[in-house]
Amino acid sequence: MDTFTGRFVHFNRVVNPVNALYLDQTLVEFSHRVSELRQRSKTLTNIEQKEMDHKSLILSSSVNPDTLEVIPWHMRTTTFVPMGMPIMAGMLMTAPTLPNIIFW
Repeated sequence: MDTFTGRFVHFNRVVNPVNALYLDQTLVEFSHRVSELRQRSKTLTNIEQKEMDHKSLILSSSVNPDTLEVIPWHMRTTTFVPMGMPIMAGMLMTAPTLPNIIFW
């Protein structure tokens, strides 16, 4: 996270659309497991550390950090591009008439 490349790679991992495929119940289970691993963070094995990092990355794009509530699927960071593409396509493909300009 100290270099541009590190921040870019982290952002790409967070907004990966595959992360949107996790169900709400799975995210709650991930949250419990990550909190359990953080409590004993000094005695983690290498595999447990990788597991915690992976689940934390998924949770960072799917769970509100303040309230710890699961964000609805269509409003998550991971679905920003897939949900925004139809809107952008509609805006770009419509004819530039006065009603289209006003209502878009």
